[in-house]
Amino acid sequence: MIGLGISLGEALAATTFAYVFAVASFNAGYFDNVPSRFVELFSFSDLVNANIPILQYIIGVYTTYCLISFLFAVPRHFASKGLDKLISATPLPPWSIDFFPYVAMGLVAIAAILLSFQLNAVGNKIFTLEFLPWAFLFGMIFDFTWTNYRIKAISQRSLIIQIAINAVVFCHLSGRMWLKYEIRNPDGIQAIYLQSGDCVNRKLLRASGSGLLLYSFDLNQFEFRDKGSIRTIYGASGCT
Repeated sequence: MIGLGISLGEALAATTFAYVFAVASFNAGYFDNVPSRFVELFSFSDLVNANIPILQYIIGVYTTYCLISFLFAVPRHFASKGLDKLISATPLPPWSIDFFPYVAMGLVAIAAILLSFQLNAVGNKIFTLEFLPWAFLFGMIFDFTWTNYRIKAISQRSLIIQIAINAVVFCHLSGRMWLKYEIRNPDGIQAIYLQSGDCVNRKLLRASGSGLLLYSFDLNQFEFRDKGSIRTIYGASGCT
């Protein structure tokens, strides 16, 4: 299957394992910035369950990527041909061409890091602005790794190990960025009425079998409330 010499059953098993592995890495990054060991209040099954907003975002990004790829398929073909001619006409030593992908990935990595620092300094509330440069970088790394495998520069074992490491790092980094986006963006605050009759405005971050992880923009802190203490949750903010 896809040139890796594996059966459909093995591919499905690998896909299931990759999904669990990716979600676990994402949640590890997500809870890195949550203080007070709140992660211990969640079971493994709570953390592996799909996060609908994240899936919606991934589907939207993938759809946009497919559309852009389709629109720019022909221009990209001619640009690639022109780049090949430019490289062949440039009086550079052969070894320098081999280092070109590393230089390109290094420049993209530096740009992504500098952009992240700048966006953090200004309190960026748009997840895509910080996410896309890193997605582009890891996409370049995956393409470079896959190309090396296709030309038999690396073995199948090396391919799997490199893709697994890159996936873990990317998912962990994505989880950290997602949490920063959630606690910076006040959209999604809900009015929550407690059994005591009090009403609080909180943003729901995660749900477990025993309670809810909430964030208070007024207090600028996380909190965990037992489900039994909550009477009603409304879809918008505004306690009356």
